[in-house]
Amino acid sequence: MNINEASWEQLKKDVGDEIFPTIVGSLVKEIMDRKQLLSAAIAAQDVAQIGHEAHSLKSTARTIGLDTVADSAQSAESAAREGSSEAAMSNAKELHDYLDTAADLLQQRLDMQ
Repeated sequence: MNINEASWEQLKKDVGDEIFPTIVGSLVKEIMDRKQLLSAAIAAQDVAQIGHEAHSLKSTARTIGLDTVADSAQSAESAAREGSSEAAMSNAKELHDYLDTAADLLQQRLDMQ
């Protein structure tokens, strides 16, 4: 998993160097908060909630340049929207598995700044 450099640099340019670490920290927190909500939705087999969490994660991931996470979230969201419970669950589990790695990657990259 990598960070899309163009997205990372665009966000940095948009918010400025001073606030950038705060924004990235907030996005890491949001990813981890959404991970917990996604876990609950998976456990409950709540396809609608999976779709909601996947949509939010997709937006957050695209903003910061986590294209792998965003693509996985898109798959989960699409399956949920189409009412495909089995695909939504499978895609949501894959998405869930990516989130710790994504948060760690963001934190490591931020520490390098």
